[in-house]
Amino acid sequence: METDDNKSSHGETDDNQIVNGETDDNQAGSLGDADDNQAGGGETDDNTGFEDEDEDDDWDDDDDDDEDWQDPEEIEKKNGEYLAMFGEDLRKSGLSERTIGSHLSNADLFLNEFLLYREELSMQAGVSMLGSFLGDFYIRKCAWSAPGNIKTTAASLKKFYKSMLGRGLIRDSDYRHLSDEIKDKMEDWQRDCAKYNDPDQDDPFYPF
Repeated sequence: METDDNKSSHGETDDNQIVNGETDDNQAGSLGDADDNQAGGGETDDNTGFEDEDEDDDWDDDDDDDEDWQDPEEIEKKNGEYLAMFGEDLRKSGLSERTIGSHLSNADLFLNEFLLYREELSMQAGVSMLGSFLGDFYIRKCAWSAPGNIKTTAASLKKFYKSMLGRGLIRDSDYRHLSDEIKDKMEDWQRDCAKYNDPDQDDPFYPF
């Protein structure tokens, strides 16, 4: 993906901002959720702080860290498999290839740009990261961010995780948590996005 140094409407520059010229492709389709947004073509769709370690720390602690660490290349490989599964489920639902491509692009951005390269987290860990993604990263780093695109991207991620739930790859409680967060936080995310993109409004992320 290309980068753009001029996303911020508040005069800031950002060397890591993502640019996507196909803004119209951020639309929602259907994977069985009746309450999601309509897609093009007439389909319906529904920090951690680190403390300094003493040189004489036990080796057991290091062993525990090794057990928790996941190889980014392995995560990326699994992400490819998850996206392929998602694509299969979307095609079974009868969506157009354009809408399917939009959903896959949104899920890929979340999995491989945000979770993997920014945080080195797995798909399963992403269930609890939607607020950081849609309420911060997406708004400040994606050139096409707009209140409406936040909603359609959230719809894509909800469908993605519903697909993962149907394949037994996440727990039902995780999916409910994700769905509730989208419902409860959507207005806040959209409001912050509108303020961030309006040069006459205070930057909601200042001074961060």
